[in-house]
Amino acid sequence: MNYNMTPVEIFKDLLQDPIFCEKYNFKKETLNKIEMHEPSQPIIELIKIIIQGYENNIPDSSIYNQIKKLQKLI
Repeated sequence: MNYNMTPVEIFKDLLQDPIFCEKYNFKKETLNKIEMHEPSQPIIELIKIIIQGYENNIPDSSIYNQIKKLQKLI
């Protein structure tokens, strides 16, 4: 992974990972169409929370709270 990637590039790169696709039974064609600003599957929302939190320098505790809130919605 390139460490100078934008959040969108990181997001797209993670979604293309073969292990991720296999583990969650996603098709690459479907994942190619997903954007950061669109609602999606809970696991993908989790990835977005982490990437956006890191990019926006959000404290880990706040990211953790967002993840916990997402878990309650599942």
